Amino acid sequence: MTLTVSNNSLQIARVEPLTRTRALRGPFDYRLRPDQTVRVGSLLRIPFGGASTLGVVVELASRSELEPDRLAEPDAVLSGELPDDLVELARWMAGEYCSTVARALGLMLAPGAARGTRRREVLVASLSEEGARAPEDEPRLTAAQRALIEHLRREGPSVAACLGTAALRRLERRGLVALSVQDDRRARAMTTLRTRSAEIPRLTEDQESAVAEVLRALREHTPPPVTVGSALGTMSLVAGIYAAGFGRQPVRPADLGPESQFYQRMDGNGAALVSLAGAAR
Repeated sequence: MTLTVSNNSLQIARVEPLTRTRALRGPFDYRLRPDQTVRVGSLLRIPFGGASTLGVVVELASRSELEPDRLAEPDAVLSGELPDDLVELARWMAGEYCSTVARALGLMLAPGAARGTRRREVLVASLSEEGARAPEDEPRLTAAQRALIEHLRREGPSVAACLGTAALRRLERRGLVALSVQDDRRARAMTTLRTRSAEIPRLTEDQESAVAEVLRALREHTPPPVTVGSALGTMSLVAGIYAAGFGRQPVRPADLGPESQFYQRMDGNGAALVSLAGAAR
């Protein structure tokens, strides 16, 4: 049976802070505000040790050994939570394997949950007024830089990591490009609107034939018909898939030149997402 508390009187949440300190022995009591509704397994952001950290509710009570005015209140109740049976399992694991409840609870959380609910943002590049006026054959620009400007002129604001943040920074210093951090959902919506209105390129006859051969090999569990000579094309395709996934927008072969972050590494140096302050703070 799951116990949920919606405050009408003094209610106490006993919380395990998610720290790796073995000497720390919880749980710790927190006084819930009237507007805070929690249950066993709820994920909270709590003040602890002079900082703000994550904690999991492991018990609910109506009294504490401390006076109510000495109890801190959770900063926020986050959207993530654990089923109460997993909380019980974590407590059993901590005792059985001589660990801490906090470490066991950390194993139960989904990847990234231990960092809290955060607003995801991306760095977006757009042409400045000077960049929009720059001629296509501007002699002070390299071919790769002209290609970046032409991409922004054609496609509009784009996720910087998909095009190559370092190259865009150099254009920003010259006043040709503007870079701004935007909410990931806004950038995704902007890309979706642009993608829906754009014509999706069709495969050529040779490309369709190659895809059919690969699919046939997968169905028959035989090696795909890929030669050593086609390795570069294969890696370019994989890099394009990674770039499109990180940037959430279509990628053309011309976008994957030496100026692109995905030219050297498949994850583009991991620069597609910028984590900022938690939304619950």
